[in-house]
Amino acid sequence: MVRTFFLPPQDIDVPLNKILSRSGILGTSKPPEEIEEHLNRAIELVNSVATPQAVYETVKCSWDGEKLHILNKELKGKLIQQQMRDAEYATLIAATIGHTVENLISTLMESEETLLSFLCDAYASELTEAFVRKLDEHMRNEMRKYGYVGGARISPGYVDLPLNLNTVIVQHLKATERIELSVIPESGQLSPRKSVVAMIGWKRS
Repeated sequence: MVRTFFLPPQDIDVPLNKILSRSGILGTSKPPEEIEEHLNRAIELVNSVATPQAVYETVKCSWDGEKLHILNKELKGKLIQQQMRDAEYATLIAATIGHTVENLISTLMESEETLLSFLCDAYASELTEAFVRKLDEHMRNEMRKYGYVGGARISPGYVDLPLNLNTVIVQHLKATERIELSVIPESGQLSPRKSVVAMIGWKRS
């Protein structure tokens, strides 16, 4: 059964040092005075339009030697062996903070508010990651009740996991209909850009 997960952006803790690092300001959790007001404004703007939401489903998977079978697909390779080996189940995830954030960033850029647009983009990226970490934590707590432990969350296109798996997961979860997350056919990239498609393997603890 496909489930949904939603959090108001104001309820998602996004570490300031990560926002600054994403903005190219390393090794500090305090923004320089000259950008502090702009950064606060960027956070306020993104939070006013972002809609962090996800769909996910835990499905049965099986092994044939070093090959993982899931959704009638055969997966193999280094990343599968490292993070999914011996998994009995896999949770498929599609998450996004919505198209409105991209529209905001584009509008600011077109209005030549370059710094504000840049900071909104940086914050939106970290908001997306923080939201998915919250979902990740929620799922691990749930699976722990049933005696399962998960590997790392892995995404298509990372290491040797095929990028075209994005389409398989998005279609299976009906993410386009449910949360307006789609895959660009020509590139395999996600739309909106501030989105994540991933999976986690679960085995007995």
